[in-house]
Amino acid sequence: MNSRSLSRLSEYKEGENATDIEVVSNKPIVGTRVEGVCDQPISGTEVEGVGDRLIAGTEVEGVCDQPIVGTGESAEYIGIDMDRFAQKVVKALKTHYREGYSIRISKQQKNNNIIMTGVLIANEKNNVVPSIYLEDYLERYNQGMSLNMIVQSIIRRREEADVGTEIDMSFYTDYEKVRDKLTVKLINTSLNDTLLDRVPHIDYLDLSIVFIVMINNDHINGGSVLIDNDHLKAWGKSLEELYEDAVKNSVQVNPLKVENIIDIMKRQYMEHMRNSKEYSSFHDLIPNEDIPMYVVSNESGCFGASAILYPGVLNGLGEKYGDYYIIPSSVHELIIVPEEACDNRSVDLNSMINEVNTDVLKVYDILSDHAYYYDHSAGEVSIID
Repeated sequence: MNSRSLSRLSEYKEGENATDIEVVSNKPIVGTRVEGVCDQPISGTEVEGVGDRLIAGTEVEGVCDQPIVGTGESAEYIGIDMDRFAQKVVKALKTHYREGYSIRISKQQKNNNIIMTGVLIANEKNNVVPSIYLEDYLERYNQGMSLNMIVQSIIRRREEADVGTEIDMSFYTDYEKVRDKLTVKLINTSLNDTLLDRVPHIDYLDLSIVFIVMINNDHINGGSVLIDNDHLKAWGKSLEELYEDAVKNSVQVNPLKVENIIDIMKRQYMEHMRNSKEYSSFHDLIPNEDIPMYVVSNESGCFGASAILYPGVLNGLGEKYGDYYIIPSSVHELIIVPEEACDNRSVDLNSMINEVNTDVLKVYDILSDHAYYYDHSAGEVSIID
């Protein structure tokens, strides 16, 4: 077994992205933010040219606007930083959105203490607006994409995500109204030390269990609100009650899903072939491996690593596979490898995990940098150093 299968799975898992939204007025609890599906910011957005027309008033930049270090053959283009880029984006957007709109930059803390920079385009009709992240756009800008094309893409994203009216977000001030929407999420403890200071959580080995409220209605599909200490205080509930309700509800609304990794890759291969003009055989992309691996997630595939917390799951997998290793593929899924298939731990699982974390995963999708081991007879999970 090598990291190729893990990285291939992770590559295909990307793309379930959605726009986060923020409550911009009448906030029932200060600081509430609704995140998109799987907590993913916009990534890999396809942008199309709109001819060589410029948005009225948009600044036309010359080549001298590009930061350069060094001289002569040693000169190196270093690109502009996020703050300067965000200012340019806001200035250009203001030439398109006139009266009745406000445009501002919002910094948001994502999983693993990652700070993302988003642009908010609000009007009087909306109390929630999409936060369109700029990281991918900055990379494309520094690679040569015009500001005009970027702004046009942002405008399209804003129009697609426009809810069109005010939304009553006060429902989650009443615990009874959110009880059946609570779910659990598993994150890395050390990478989220700042976040964990302000949210209720339960330690699980070197990971932490946090809690979210899933939102699915006519306006927001697949959004979530991370529960913070203010929510718990307002509800008057204990951490134990929150955990019990969240796990119980997770099992019901987002059941466990276990699949053989080869079956998943075959399905992904067929999808790849439908969308690709280049032919490649399945075995060219996916090696025919003898080591069985099983992907553990939930039905939605979002924050599915938490499915390992469902009652009876660890033991149930042990009944079927015996003692096994747990590979933290991402916050969205785990991979189970039976110990008997690993040739007495000759495979360096931790090196594989670190390779995938470094080369494939977005930082906010990383769950851990090492594997875990489940001893079925003892019913215990331990960390593999």
